Amino acid sequence: LVFSHAADRQGIQALVRSGAIGVLTPACGEAEIRNAILAVSEGRRFYCDSILQVLTAPESTASVDADSSPLSGRELEVLQLIVDGLTTKEIAHQLNLSVHTVNSHRKSMLKKLHLHSPAQLITHAVQVGLATLRDK
Repeated sequence: LVFSHAADRQGIQALVRSGAIGVLTPACGEAEIRNAILAVSEGRRFYCDSILQVLTAPESTASVDADSSPLSGRELEVLQLIVDGLTTKEIAHQLNLSVHTVNSHRKSMLKKLHLHSPAQLITHAVQVGLATLRDK
């Protein structure tokens, strides 16, 4: 759990990339602090409302530099296609991979990012700029 004065997207993203699973700011109320302690003690992520507002605010250049990401280039490709809503089979066909390989990439991304479900993977990817929501 990190207490931060960072109010910019890059500063917050740096905290998340460094492994912070919880972030609070001076603007957090007592209830948020209690919720943060409980969430982190249970192994869940927690970001106070002011942090979430910064992370979810629209930004034209919301992508993270590939060099600063813990994911490989191929994992970032697969991740973007997951965020785009493609099925494992569709991703495999588009990237000329086996379904098994796509599943291996997904499992590897979850492990590297310390996440537990595909839904968390998508949410995290968009929040920190590893992938973007694109119009279909």
